[in-house]
Amino acid sequence: MPTRLKVELEARFDSAYSISSGTGLAGIMDSYVLRDARNIPFVPGTTIKGRMRYNTTIMARALDIEVCNNDVNGNEPCKNCIVCAYFGAAGNTYPGALYFDNLYPVLDNMSESYIASLMMPRRGVTIERQRGVAGNKLLFNQEVFSPSEAIAFAGSFEGSLRLNTVSIDQQINLLRLSIEHIRTLGGNQTRGLGWVNITPRFFVNEKEYEINDISEGGSA
Repeated sequence: MPTRLKVELEARFDSAYSISSGTGLAGIMDSYVLRDARNIPFVPGTTIKGRMRYNTTIMARALDIEVCNNDVNGNEPCKNCIVCAYFGAAGNTYPGALYFDNLYPVLDNMSESYIASLMMPRRGVTIERQRGVAGNKLLFNQEVFSPSEAIAFAGSFEGSLRLNTVSIDQQINLLRLSIEHIRTLGGNQTRGLGWVNITPRFFVNEKEYEINDISEGGSA
């Protein structure tokens, strides 16, 4: 019987962020914040998945846990390492065991119109890397979402723990660390945008899991 895993996530931003929808309006706004049909901004589950996948790869290699090189273009996924098992292969050629929901702001007593009012324009200028000066005619406008620390984003991911070569403690610790090492989300991070803290809660077979921290001598 497979071991079921669910992880609840709570994210709180320390600064405004810009997770772009990929659309803009020439001369008015070069990029808009990603939002749903209610005009509510959200953090895509795919964004969390991508950052976790990268962090898990780095940490697993540092702990001498075997990870294949499917992140290199042209390489086939091994389908057996922790990265392949949980996040799949790049380009969706092999699906992983974890499925990610989007993270939405917890409204509580806040109205949707209030949340929408926290989206605002921010002006910037592109810097030419070679000369280190402002580029000619490279002024841009971008929309950012500026939540207070009181606004939490909530979401989750779930799936099954299906590796037999790595203990459950170590698998969960790797996932936990890969989440906690996400310190920024979105674009223009060098301009101070997107600083975030994400807190996970782990549930194994519907019971909250007490983590034995491998950095403090827990099982591995």
